[in-house]
Amino acid sequence: MQAAAKSSKEKATEGELTPGQRSADDSLTGGKKEAGRVLGEQSYEKCLADITLFVGSFALGAPWAIQMFDAFGKQSQGVLTGNVRWPGAYKECLDVRATDLNSTTELFKGQYCTATIKTSKESIPPSVTAYPGICIPDSCNDTNARAILAPLVTEMEMDFTLSNVVCQIEHPLDTITIVAICVFAFVGFLMALGTALDIVLVQMPKWRMARMPAILKKGIDSYSAASVGETQPLLNSKTPTHPEEPGLCAQLLISFSVYTNGSKLLSTRQPPGSLTSVHGIRFFSMTWVVLGHTFSAVKKFSYNSAVYQKEAYDRFSFQMVANATPSVDTFFVLSGLLVAYLSLKELDKNKGKLNWPLFFFHRFWRLTPLYMMVIFFNISIEQYMGSGPNWFDRDKSREACEENWWTNLLYINNLVNLDKRCLGESWYLANDMQFYLLSPLIFVPFYYSPYLGGLSSLAFLLATTISPGVITSELHFTAGSAKLAEKTVAGANSFNDYYIKPYCRMGPYVVGLVAGYILYKYASRIRMNRIVALCGWAVAGGVGMAVIFGLYDASKVTDTEPLEVWEAALWNSLGRTAWGVCVAWVIIACHTGYGGFINTLLSWEALIPLSRLTYTLYLIHMTALAVFGGIMRVPMFMNDIDIVMYFLSLMAMCYMVGAIVSLAFEAPMMGLEKILLHGNKKK
Repeated sequence: MQAAAKSSKEKATEGELTPGQRSADDSLTGGKKEAGRVLGEQSYEKCLADITLFVGSFALGAPWAIQMFDAFGKQSQGVLTGNVRWPGAYKECLDVRATDLNSTTELFKGQYCTATIKTSKESIPPSVTAYPGICIPDSCNDTNARAILAPLVTEMEMDFTLSNVVCQIEHPLDTITIVAICVFAFVGFLMALGTALDIVLVQMPKWRMARMPAILKKGIDSYSAASVGETQPLLNSKTPTHPEEPGLCAQLLISFSVYTNGSKLLSTRQPPGSLTSVHGIRFFSMTWVVLGHTFSAVKKFSYNSAVYQKEAYDRFSFQMVANATPSVDTFFVLSGLLVAYLSLKELDKNKGKLNWPLFFFHRFWRLTPLYMMVIFFNISIEQYMGSGPNWFDRDKSREACEENWWTNLLYINNLVNLDKRCLGESWYLANDMQFYLLSPLIFVPFYYSPYLGGLSSLAFLLATTISPGVITSELHFTAGSAKLAEKTVAGANSFNDYYIKPYCRMGPYVVGLVAGYILYKYASRIRMNRIVALCGWAVAGGVGMAVIFGLYDASKVTDTEPLEVWEAALWNSLGRTAWGVCVAWVIIACHTGYGGFINTLLSWEALIPLSRLTYTLYLIHMTALAVFGGIMRVPMFMNDIDIVMYFLSLMAMCYMVGAIVSLAFEAPMMGLEKILLHGNKKK
């Protein structure tokens, strides 16, 4: 390449264009007609002129042009093992300042873009899609850059075709970002003001009341020791015996108090009858979710993903990561169980009556404010959090949220506009809300009759069991990370058509509703001898292991035994519900005294504050992963230790950020709901 560049430089100095230069100039001119129709002559002409200047200046050896070419991503080693991202030098490209040969006037700056190229079957390596970084003038945009460069690649008879170009964009401080900054700053102000009012109006009087017994004791001792004279009464009618309640306005502000909300977050006290094992299950399930997503995210930005995946999938233990989707089903079980358990207790307390408007509003209010704030942050501020070769993925996510945030607000984002999903992991929230709306059809019949509840539960279970089986059979979807002997039907998308659909995922939720009824009705009457309890644990453990590790042979890269369609349909129909039954057994056994050391672990008090942050963690961890990946300047090397370190650092950071986010948006909303809808009920 250096020799070729030198030769070109010598010929250009002599006033002669090389054949390569002539073909490049001819190709650049030939692409003008199509691009001009798309974007207009002016923008196209400027981009064309600047690229032509770059080509000519590189031939003449201009330092800025050599710097620009040096910033291009070049094919690297290990393409056959997954190294298809060649980012080049991101910062070097942005530092380019093009000038004319005879002056120092700046003509354009360097702009970093990511191209998508596809090699031909005859090339080496064959049939590979790669993503090299390219450095082009900032006068170009995605469309005219592709229109100009694609014919150039074709004219030069290279072994690949240029199919797409995505350029990095510097986002100016727009209106929505300014609004977001003001909103978040105002929330910070409310937190500071609420904390100050809380300390002055609530906490300090409490502290004085707490000191009162010591003061009284000291006064009594002084009174007893007095030999002469009269002493004023220690207490009179004006002496306060409890702190005065702040007014409504002050209470609303105190809802944002970091002191009170932080105390509640860190508290490990649980009322009698609490399902203490739920906290541990929630924490470990969230950890499992983040681990699975970490692996999925890291492999997109590594240069040895193919080799690592081959080695990893051949390990039996790796099924815990490869087949981590039951972790989400655990949350469906917990959600259904708590809804039924608490609602049935409320029905029992109120003799069959329930405030239904409040029942539905509470769930919406519990989830939505924090949910919408995270989306608002992604649309407005996240774009300024970083930059890099992979940052264009975050731009796509922001555009999807700008267009489809309303589907998230209505909790229908798992049913409509699936091609542009906002906050992709929020499909779970849509399902959970839809299940919540349907839950009275199951737990209300249970309140009146176990037979009616059983029939209703059975009807929902049949529907959610048959649906995934039929869909899997018709569209030839796989199960977990396994491979199918037959290919998926063209146009089918297993994530959109099966994985996120409510009629395919409700099984564990129904199991949770039934488990909640069992705990409400029979928890105090459940008695098992040791043998029965051990058999229950053995069966639950065996079924759970089968769900997680049962697809091992079909998931291996080498010596794979692919699943038949009926086998995948059977797993998709029964696997998630079976997992839900296992989780329900753990909760029931632990709550009724048959959990042993497992209950001790799951009920560990240190996990209680962490479990309270799982909702916040679920909403922010994918954004954190995407930002980490977006700012990577070079691909990373995948191995077990690096992924574990990446995962642990992500968990630590997300819990710290999650605590702040929870104190700012989640806890205050819960406090406002109690004040406005329930009033200030004294103990």
